[in-house]
Amino acid sequence: MVTFFVVDFAYAPSQSRGLVIITHGLESSSKSSLVADMTLAYLGIGMDVACISFRGCSGEPNRTWGGYNLNFTDDLMQFIRYLKKKKHEKPLYLSGFSLGGNVILNLLGMLGHDAADTYNIYGAAVASVPLDMDQRKIDEPGFNKLVYANNFLRTLKLKASNQVASFGSNDIPFDFERMHQATTLYEFDDAATSQIYGYDGAIDYYIKSASKNSIDKIKIPTVIICARDDPFFDQSSFPIQSDTRPVRFVTTDHGGHGGFMYNECDDDRHSVKNNLSASTWLPSELSRFLDHTSNQID
Repeated sequence: MVTFFVVDFAYAPSQSRGLVIITHGLESSSKSSLVADMTLAYLGIGMDVACISFRGCSGEPNRTWGGYNLNFTDDLMQFIRYLKKKKHEKPLYLSGFSLGGNVILNLLGMLGHDAADTYNIYGAAVASVPLDMDQRKIDEPGFNKLVYANNFLRTLKLKASNQVASFGSNDIPFDFERMHQATTLYEFDDAATSQIYGYDGAIDYYIKSASKNSIDKIKIPTVIICARDDPFFDQSSFPIQSDTRPVRFVTTDHGGHGGFMYNECDDDRHSVKNNLSASTWLPSELSRFLDHTSNQID
Protein backbone atom coordinates (compact mmCIF):
# COMPACT_ATOMS: atom_id res chain seq x y z
CA MET A 1 0.00 0.00 0.00
CA VAL A 2 1.21 3.50 -0.86
CA THR A 3 0.96 6.16 1.83
CA PHE A 4 0.84 9.90 1.17
CA PHE A 5 0.36 13.32 2.67
CA VAL A 6 -0.78 16.56 1.04
CA VAL A 7 1.03 19.92 0.86
CA ASP A 8 -0.79 23.12 -0.16
CA PHE A 9 1.23 26.13 -1.30
CA ALA A 10 0.66 29.88 -1.18
CA TYR A 11 3.07 32.43 -2.62
CA ALA A 12 4.11 35.88 -1.46
CA PRO A 13 2.80 38.73 -3.65
CA SER A 14 6.33 40.05 -4.16
CA GLN A 15 9.78 38.44 -4.16
CA SER A 16 9.89 35.71 -1.53
CA ARG A 17 12.25 35.92 1.47
CA GLY A 18 11.88 32.23 2.29
CA LEU A 19 9.42 29.38 2.81
CA VAL A 20 7.40 28.74 5.99
CA ILE A 21 6.20 25.16 6.47
CA ILE A 22 3.03 24.98 8.59
CA THR A 23 1.86 21.89 10.49
CA HIS A 24 -1.62 21.64 12.00
CA GLY A 25 -3.14 20.23 15.18
CA LEU A 26 -4.98 17.02 16.03
CA GLU A 27 -7.70 16.20 13.46
CA SER A 28 -7.17 19.52 11.73
CA SER A 29 -5.84 20.19 8.21
CA SER A 30 -4.41 22.87 5.95
CA LYS A 31 -7.99 24.07 5.48
CA SER A 32 -8.48 25.14 9.11
CA SER A 33 -9.17 28.79 9.92
CA LEU A 34 -6.03 29.07 12.06
CA VAL A 35 -3.83 27.68 9.28
CA ALA A 36 -5.44 30.15 6.86
CA ASP A 37 -4.77 33.01 9.28
CA MET A 38 -1.15 31.93 9.80
CA THR A 39 -0.70 31.71 6.05
CA LEU A 40 -2.02 35.25 5.69
CA ALA A 41 0.43 36.50 8.31
CA TYR A 42 3.44 34.87 6.65
CA LEU A 43 2.46 36.06 3.19
CA GLY A 44 2.28 39.52 4.72
CA ILE A 45 5.98 39.45 5.66
CA GLY A 46 7.01 38.26 2.21
CA MET A 47 7.23 34.51 2.85
CA ASP A 48 5.96 31.70 0.68
CA VAL A 49 3.97 29.12 2.63
CA ALA A 50 3.63 25.32 2.42
CA CYS A 51 0.87 23.81 4.58
CA ILE A 52 1.18 20.09 5.32
CA SER A 53 -1.95 18.03 5.91
CA PHE A 54 -0.82 14.96 7.82
CA ARG A 55 -1.75 11.50 6.55
CA GLY A 56 -5.51 11.03 6.53
CA CYS A 57 -6.26 14.72 7.22
CA SER A 58 -6.62 16.05 3.67
CA GLY A 59 -10.08 14.61 3.11
CA GLU A 60 -8.80 11.45 1.42
CA PRO A 61 -8.32 8.41 3.68
CA ASN A 62 -4.82 7.24 4.47
CA ARG A 63 -3.80 4.02 2.71
CA THR A 64 -1.90 2.49 5.62
CA TRP A 65 -2.74 1.85 9.28
CA GLY A 66 -2.68 4.92 11.49
CA GLY A 67 -1.71 8.28 10.07
CA TYR A 68 0.17 10.61 12.41
CA ASN A 69 0.85 11.26 16.10
CA LEU A 70 2.55 13.63 18.56
CA ASN A 71 6.01 12.35 17.65
CA PHE A 72 5.47 11.49 13.98
CA THR A 73 8.10 13.61 12.24
CA ASP A 74 8.26 11.45 9.08
CA ASP A 75 6.02 13.58 6.86
CA LEU A 76 7.66 16.86 7.80
CA MET A 77 11.16 15.40 7.42
CA GLN A 78 10.30 13.83 4.07
CA PHE A 79 9.09 17.18 2.74
CA ILE A 80 12.21 18.96 4.01
CA ARG A 81 14.41 16.34 2.32
CA TYR A 82 12.36 16.74 -0.86
CA LEU A 83 13.08 20.48 -0.86
CA LYS A 84 16.79 19.82 -0.35
CA LYS A 85 16.78 17.32 -3.23
CA LYS A 86 15.07 19.92 -5.45
CA LYS A 87 17.81 22.39 -4.43
CA HIS A 88 15.44 24.84 -2.75
CA GLU A 89 17.86 27.63 -1.86
CA LYS A 90 15.85 30.11 0.18
CA PRO A 91 15.71 29.80 3.98
CA LEU A 92 13.15 27.46 5.54
CA TYR A 93 11.11 28.22 8.63
CA LEU A 94 8.75 25.95 10.57
CA SER A 95 5.50 26.96 12.24
CA GLY A 96 2.72 24.94 13.82
CA PHE A 97 0.18 24.70 16.59
CA SER A 98 -0.87 22.06 19.09
CA LEU A 99 0.17 18.59 17.85
CA GLY A 100 1.86 20.13 14.80
CA GLY A 101 3.94 22.37 17.04
CA ASN A 102 4.96 19.34 19.10
CA VAL A 103 6.12 17.57 15.93
CA ILE A 104 8.22 20.60 14.96
CA LEU A 105 9.94 20.86 18.35
CA ASN A 106 10.74 17.15 18.39
CA LEU A 107 12.13 17.29 14.86
CA LEU A 108 14.32 20.31 15.66
CA GLY A 109 15.60 18.58 18.78
CA MET A 110 16.45 15.53 16.72
CA LEU A 111 18.24 17.58 14.04
CA GLY A 112 20.21 19.86 16.35
CA HIS A 113 22.77 21.87 14.36
CA ASP A 114 21.82 19.97 11.18
CA ALA A 115 18.58 21.95 11.02
CA ALA A 116 20.51 24.99 9.73
CA ASP A 117 23.75 23.41 8.54
CA THR A 118 22.21 20.62 6.43
CA TYR A 119 18.58 21.55 5.80
CA ASN A 120 18.63 25.37 5.66
CA ILE A 121 16.09 25.76 8.52
CA TYR A 122 16.70 29.07 10.28
CA GLY A 123 13.77 29.57 12.67
CA ALA A 124 10.57 28.17 14.14
CA ALA A 125 7.43 29.62 15.70
CA VAL A 126 4.87 27.39 17.44
CA ALA A 127 1.88 27.82 19.74
CA SER A 128 -0.37 25.91 22.15
CA VAL A 129 2.03 22.98 22.17
CA PRO A 130 1.36 19.86 24.32
CA LEU A 131 4.83 19.99 25.81
CA ASP A 132 3.98 17.12 28.16
CA MET A 133 0.81 15.12 27.47
CA ASP A 134 1.28 13.29 30.76
CA GLN A 135 0.10 16.61 32.28
CA ARG A 136 -2.98 16.83 30.02
CA LYS A 137 -6.33 18.22 31.18
CA ILE A 138 -8.42 17.47 28.11
CA ASP A 139 -9.87 14.25 29.57
CA GLU A 140 -10.99 15.89 32.82
CA PRO A 141 -14.76 15.89 33.45
CA GLY A 142 -16.63 18.99 32.31
CA PHE A 143 -16.47 21.16 29.21
CA ASN A 144 -13.10 19.83 28.00
CA LYS A 145 -14.25 16.23 27.85
CA LEU A 146 -17.79 17.01 26.78
CA VAL A 147 -16.82 19.17 23.80
CA TYR A 148 -13.14 18.84 22.85
CA ALA A 149 -12.29 15.24 23.78
CA ASN A 150 -15.57 13.79 22.55
CA ASN A 151 -15.26 15.56 19.19
CA PHE A 152 -11.69 14.28 18.74
CA LEU A 153 -12.76 10.77 19.78
CA ARG A 154 -15.61 10.75 17.28
CA THR A 155 -13.39 11.47 14.27
CA LEU A 156 -10.46 9.34 15.48
CA LYS A 157 -12.69 6.31 16.05
CA LEU A 158 -14.34 6.80 12.66
CA LYS A 159 -10.96 6.85 10.90
CA ALA A 160 -9.80 3.72 12.75
CA SER A 161 -13.06 1.90 11.97
CA ASN A 162 -12.87 2.91 8.31
CA GLN A 163 -9.32 1.53 8.11
CA VAL A 164 -10.51 -1.82 9.47
CA ALA A 165 -13.30 -1.82 6.87
CA SER A 166 -10.80 -0.98 4.10
CA PHE A 167 -7.84 -3.17 5.09
CA GLY A 168 -9.73 -6.09 6.64
CA SER A 169 -9.96 -7.46 10.15
CA ASN A 170 -6.92 -9.74 9.85
CA ASP A 171 -3.74 -8.51 11.56
CA ILE A 172 -5.25 -5.31 12.96
CA PRO A 173 -2.27 -3.58 14.67
CA PHE A 174 -4.31 -2.35 17.63
CA ASP A 175 -7.02 -3.47 20.06
CA PHE A 176 -10.15 -2.72 18.05
CA GLU A 177 -12.63 -3.52 20.82
CA ARG A 178 -10.86 -1.36 23.41
CA MET A 179 -10.51 1.43 20.85
CA HIS A 180 -14.21 1.28 20.09
CA GLN A 181 -15.11 1.41 23.80
CA ALA A 182 -12.72 4.28 24.62
CA THR A 183 -14.36 7.23 26.38
CA THR A 184 -11.21 9.38 26.75
CA LEU A 185 -8.30 10.28 24.49
CA TYR A 186 -6.02 8.46 26.92
CA GLU A 187 -8.01 5.24 26.44
CA PHE A 188 -7.94 5.69 22.66
CA ASP A 189 -4.18 6.29 22.64
CA ASP A 190 -3.64 3.31 24.94
CA ALA A 191 -5.68 0.99 22.72
CA ALA A 192 -4.81 2.33 19.27
CA THR A 193 -2.22 5.10 18.73
CA SER A 194 0.44 3.65 21.01
CA GLN A 195 0.00 0.16 19.60
CA ILE A 196 0.18 1.18 15.95
CA TYR A 197 3.43 3.08 16.48
CA GLY A 198 5.21 0.60 18.74
CA TYR A 199 4.86 2.27 22.14
CA ASP A 200 4.22 0.34 25.35
CA GLY A 201 0.86 1.94 26.06
CA ALA A 202 -0.34 5.54 26.29
CA ILE A 203 1.97 6.60 29.14
CA ASP A 204 5.03 5.39 27.23
CA TYR A 205 3.74 7.21 24.12
CA TYR A 206 3.21 10.46 26.05
CA ILE A 207 6.57 10.34 27.80
CA LYS A 208 8.55 9.63 24.62
CA SER A 209 6.58 12.21 22.60
CA ALA A 210 6.92 15.06 25.11
CA SER A 211 8.53 17.96 23.26
CA LYS A 212 9.71 19.51 26.54
CA ASN A 213 12.51 16.91 26.33
CA SER A 214 13.59 18.31 22.95
CA ILE A 215 13.85 21.98 23.86
CA ASP A 216 17.43 21.89 25.15
CA LYS A 217 18.56 20.17 21.93
CA ILE A 218 17.17 22.85 19.60
CA LYS A 219 19.91 24.98 17.98
CA ILE A 220 17.95 27.51 15.90
CA PRO A 221 15.89 30.56 17.01
CA THR A 222 12.50 29.29 18.18
CA VAL A 223 9.51 30.84 19.93
CA ILE A 224 6.84 28.89 21.82
CA ILE A 225 3.63 30.77 22.71
CA CYS A 226 1.23 29.22 25.24
CA ALA A 227 -1.68 30.53 27.31
CA ARG A 228 -1.89 29.89 31.03
CA ASP A 229 -5.63 29.23 30.66
CA ASP A 230 -5.16 26.60 27.94
CA PRO A 231 -7.86 24.04 28.83
CA PHE A 232 -5.85 21.13 27.40
CA PHE A 233 -2.62 21.28 29.42
CA ASP A 234 -1.38 21.99 32.92
CA GLN A 235 1.02 24.89 33.50
CA SER A 236 3.40 22.50 35.25
CA SER A 237 4.49 21.33 31.79
CA PHE A 238 5.73 24.82 30.84
CA PRO A 239 9.55 25.04 30.60
CA ILE A 240 11.66 27.54 32.51
CA GLN A 241 13.07 30.33 30.34
CA SER A 242 16.82 30.02 29.83
CA ASP A 243 19.26 32.36 28.10
CA THR A 244 21.58 29.44 27.34
CA ARG A 245 19.40 28.18 24.47
CA PRO A 246 17.92 29.91 21.38
CA VAL A 247 14.36 29.07 22.46
CA ARG A 248 12.09 31.82 23.74
CA PHE A 249 9.07 30.75 25.77
CA VAL A 250 6.16 33.23 25.90
CA THR A 251 3.07 32.85 28.08
CA THR A 252 -0.12 34.89 28.14
CA ASP A 253 -2.77 35.00 30.85
CA HIS A 254 -5.52 34.31 28.34
CA GLY A 255 -5.84 32.71 24.92
CA GLY A 256 -7.07 29.20 25.56
CA HIS A 257 -5.96 26.53 23.13
CA GLY A 258 -4.97 28.36 19.96
CA GLY A 259 -7.76 30.89 20.43
CA PHE A 260 -6.24 34.13 21.73
CA MET A 261 -7.77 37.48 20.89
CA TYR A 262 -8.78 38.36 17.36
CA ASN A 263 -7.58 41.86 16.50
CA GLU A 264 -5.94 43.72 13.68
CA CYS A 265 -2.19 44.30 13.65
CA ASP A 266 -0.97 47.76 14.56
CA ASP A 267 1.95 47.74 12.12
CA ASP A 268 2.22 48.05 8.35
CA ARG A 269 3.73 44.66 7.55
CA HIS A 270 0.46 43.23 6.27
CA SER A 271 -2.49 44.77 4.44
CA VAL A 272 -1.24 48.34 4.00
CA LYS A 273 1.98 47.34 2.30
CA ASN A 274 0.98 44.08 0.62
CA ASN A 275 -2.74 44.47 -0.10
CA LEU A 276 -3.52 41.61 2.27
CA SER A 277 -6.09 41.62 5.05
CA ALA A 278 -4.52 41.89 8.50
CA SER A 279 -4.13 38.63 10.39
CA THR A 280 -5.11 38.15 14.02
CA TRP A 281 -2.99 38.33 17.17
CA LEU A 282 -1.43 34.86 17.42
CA PRO A 283 -0.43 34.51 13.74
CA SER A 284 0.83 38.10 13.85
CA GLU A 285 3.08 37.33 16.83
CA LEU A 286 4.39 34.13 15.24
CA SER A 287 5.14 35.98 11.99
CA ARG A 288 6.72 38.86 13.90
CA PHE A 289 9.26 36.45 15.38
CA LEU A 290 10.11 34.85 12.04
CA ASP A 291 10.28 38.28 10.43
CA HIS A 292 12.88 39.30 13.02
CA THR A 293 14.74 36.01 12.57
CA SER A 294 14.81 36.46 8.81
CA ASN A 295 16.16 40.00 9.18
CA GLN A 296 19.14 38.61 11.05
CA ILE A 297 20.21 36.51 8.06
CA ASP A 298 19.23 38.88 5.22
